[in-house]
Formats: sequence, C-alpha cells, structure tokens
Amino acid sequence: MPSPRTTLILFILTLLGAGYLLFFEARFESTDTRALYENRIVRLNPDTVERMRLRRDHWTVGAVQRLPDRSFQRIEPSHGALEGNLVMQLITLLANTDYIALLAGDADRGEKLNEYGLAQPRLEWALERSNDSELRLAFGNTTTAGDGVYLHVRGSSDIVVVPLSLFAGADGLLNELIADTSAAE
Repeated sequence: MPSPRTTLILFILTLLGAGYLLFFEARFESTDTRALYENRIVRLNPDTVERMRLRRDHWTVGAVQRLPDRSFQRIEPSHGALEGNLVMQLITLLANTDYIALLAGDADRGEKLNEYGLAQPRLEWALERSNDSELRLAFGNTTTAGDGVYLHVRGSSDIVVVPLSLFAGADGLLNELIADTSAAE
C-alpha cells in the first residue's frame, strides 16, 4: 500500500502535467498545422488585411480599403464600390497557396534578381494588416517551364516559384480596379 507521501507526490505530478497540457501545449502548433504551413508563401489571416495596393508600373495602380461591414471599397485610382468579393477571394488565395519551388538565398544575389525579373517586378502587391505590419510581394518573370512565376516577399532571403493563378488573380484584380474607374467616368 502506497504511503500518503507517495500519493501526494503523484497527485502533484499529475496536477503539474495537466497544467502543462492546459496552459502551454495548447498554444504550440501541432505537427499537422506545421505541415500545413510549411510550404505556404506567407502565413496570413485574410481577416486581418485592412488595405491592399497593387502596382504594375508608375501609372497603373489600384488600392482598396476594408469597410466596417468587412467588405472592401476602391480608394485608388478613385473612390468607389467594388463588384463582388474579388478582393477577399484574392487574399484567401494568397493565404492558401503553397509555393512550387524554393530558391533559398537567391534574393541576396543581385544577378539572380535580374535573372528572375525581380529587379524591375511585373507586379507589386502590398498588404497592410490590422496590427500595422505590411507585407510586400514582388512578381517577376514566368519560369522557363511556364508552370509558375517568381515571387519575392520583402524581408526574405528566398525567392519562391508560385502558381500562375496567384499572379493572374492579382493582375486581374488590378485590371478590374482600373476598368471600374474607366466605366465610372
């Protein structure tokens, strides 16, 4: 028969173990969650995006801003409403897209930026989040195989190859923002 001291020690260890599981383990990423995010371009909660700006060149720019009702309105090139929920679809696509290939460390080499078309990007995409952080993406050339496009996330030393659908979605939204402005005039 165990002594009262042994019973007390086992009880305390059980409480400590339960406390660890309750307060610490619950906040760690599970293996499944980590695997899900491992090949993502960015970790992004679409609901945290407050503003988004797309720029193809100096005169082709479009920007949107979140409204209190969780929809978006165009603020650049002019103010106005948007048809449908194209913005949220594009942000969700970004949040759920995995990269095709990772080119580790290539962003630190200037010749690679030129080779991938990132020194003068075809499209730049900036997202302002509710925590005042900004995420900037630059799209470069299409790969030689034609299955993706080079992308650089500002602050990263890596370049990734992403599906063409992500570039097409961003480029299409920019065209939509500009077309809406043209139709309104």
